[in-house]
Amino acid sequence: MQTPLLFRHIETSAPAKTPEKRGAVYTKPWVTELILDMAGYDASGDLAKKFAVEPAVGEGAFLAPMAVRLIRSALSKL
Repeated sequence: MQTPLLFRHIETSAPAKTPEKRGAVYTKPWVTELILDMAGYDASGDLAKKFAVEPAVGEGAFLAPMAVRLIRSALSKL
């Protein structure tokens, strides 16, 4: 996923070397998977009939895993 232009500017102009040192907080992949599992957003169900809101703030940690689960759910119905 490409980093938005504003974030690239901040990353190159800020003295801290990592986003975490600048105060950025990123959802770890295992946390994303756990939250989706706990919410019942599982590929074994018919996800095309479910409603989900992706909390898009930052790098989209939930968007890709949700899309993968949605595709797996759809393919399992073929």
